[in-house]
Amino acid sequence: MRKIYCLLVPLFLLVSFSGAAEWVNLTNAAEPVQVNLMESNGQEIIVNYQLSGFSRDQIELNGATFDLIGLSGESRLWDKASPDLPRLCRSIIIPNDGIMAVRIVSAEYQDVSGVKVIPSKGHLLRTVNPEEVPYEFGPVYQEDAWYPGNIAELRTPYVMRDLRGQVIELNTFQYNPVTETLRVYTDITVAVSKIAPGGENVLLREGDLEVVNRHFNTIYKRHFVNYGDELDYVTCEEEGTMLIICHDPWVACVQPLADWK
Repeated sequence: MRKIYCLLVPLFLLVSFSGAAEWVNLTNAAEPVQVNLMESNGQEIIVNYQLSGFSRDQIELNGATFDLIGLSGESRLWDKASPDLPRLCRSIIIPNDGIMAVRIVSAEYQDVSGVKVIPSKGHLLRTVNPEEVPYEFGPVYQEDAWYPGNIAELRTPYVMRDLRGQVIELNTFQYNPVTETLRVYTDITVAVSKIAPGGENVLLREGDLEVVNRHFNTIYKRHFVNYGDELDYVTCEEEGTMLIICHDPWVACVQPLADWK
């Protein structure tokens, strides 16, 4: 890690208490979350994340007031009996073969004091009413340490049709239950690089990807942060043709399919 900047911000200076969910503003960024690709050269993928703040709701529990930290549209840790915190998850294209590793290039954060983060109820089935599941405070709440411990992690690689991808999990929120301090990373840059051959879900393909179906082209653009930045291919815009061969008695049944296509 090259550089980390810290700013301690008392919570009462940021928001006024009203009992409803409020936005805690930390920076002057225009968007709550901004994710930008800095570099993708085949050897390393560098991504920058910027966070302008978070939402804070209050929950009464056994006579005490706890905070529910939120970030609209983003994932959560879902670790039962541990602090319920948001996280950022983004997919990147990685080499067809290789074990990847992530490292922190730079980070800036603000520490918000006087926060009592409510514990997570974990992953619940749709058949379970969340209101009927009690809150539990696990061992994490007795530890004078930051939770979660790792800022950035990688999920298991996967293959999506033409491409091999991997999700970067970024824990932009860390919490110390003993000091009741919430650490929020407002500007953080990570780098993902190949450290060894092999790995899980290797994509076996002869030659480079040259043509991409136009429908999947749209999907890839929305799904991968670094799609199109380093790949050399053309999009197939043609609709294509279809030859339907069937038994004579079935022609009437198959005709609607031919008309639709």
